Amino acid sequence: MDNSSSETLQQGADVGAAGFPDSEERSEPGPSTTSGSGVALPPLIDRNYGEISRRFPAGTRNHIPVFWSVPRSGSNVMLATFGGCLKLVVANELGGARNHDNEQTLQIHRTSNGMSYANVDPTTVEGIQRSQLLGLSSSIQVDVIFTPLVNLAAPIFTPTNPGRIFALFRHPVERAISRYHQLRKVDPRVRSVTLEEWASWDASDDGGGDSGPEDNWMTKSLLGANEYTPPLTDGDRDVALEILKRKILVGLADDIPASVRRFEKYFGWDKTLAAGDASMVECRNDLMEKVPAQGNKQQSSKGFGVEEGDEVWMLLAERNRYDLEVYEFARYLWRIQAALVR
Repeated sequence: MDNSSSETLQQGADVGAAGFPDSEERSEPGPSTTSGSGVALPPLIDRNYGEISRRFPAGTRNHIPVFWSVPRSGSNVMLATFGGCLKLVVANELGGARNHDNEQTLQIHRTSNGMSYANVDPTTVEGIQRSQLLGLSSSIQVDVIFTPLVNLAAPIFTPTNPGRIFALFRHPVERAISRYHQLRKVDPRVRSVTLEEWASWDASDDGGGDSGPEDNWMTKSLLGANEYTPPLTDGDRDVALEILKRKILVGLADDIPASVRRFEKYFGWDKTLAAGDASMVECRNDLMEKVPAQGNKQQSSKGFGVEEGDEVWMLLAERNRYDLEVYEFARYLWRIQAALVR
């Protein structure tokens, strides 16, 4: 990438120095590293994920794209596009759902609908350990990894074979409301309460399960935090923003077609399309036509009868106040990162 693009990206938002709460499961130990902003990154994140401002070495397979699967934000569309239409070999939960645990080497399998996948599951802690053991990052067989655990997945990669993170971002309140309506279909506890009641749940209301509203899921995922780590601080927020600025190629869930075009161009998959047959292009174009280019009223908060500023909106916004900052910064980076694919 030219110097002007790199300099533009580095301007970013003014984020201050940050601490990083202790956790055995995060991408530590060792002294954190800092950039020009003075914000310290966990060393494995810094070493094992490539700087997004640097041109992706398409065709070399030294770097491997990693899609950060943020819940309720379009991950299924990304899998259908890249794993389905473009015929890229994926590593995702398919590798853990099809009884491949006895296979001692990295192997590629194919589903009945033609999707090729690796025999590892980088969406779980156990699967991440297996991915590392079988040398997923150095494999020349896998084109893209899907995981919600980008922090915990950092040990899969190395400075020689780093991951390159990309993601779709959706407004945290809209994600929360979508989560509620999805849970109503499968969880009797959620089905019995209103959205307003659910938005006020704490851990005791949830009965120790995973049916309550999320609490800054994106920020915690970037930090590798869990239920045993201390409450988030402004310093944690700063670290999350720095990871986002330096390590993640941003797409927006309310403009998936434009996001897909950016991902394709950055990773060189536009050349895969150009070299592919007509059915590949038709599949991709048909899928993008089914996704509204500028938002989806049925999937937005308005589609569920909630307006910004409503009481339930404010409850969920306060619960996810750090994620709101991550989301707004992602929208800012969306504009800045356009320079990376010119």
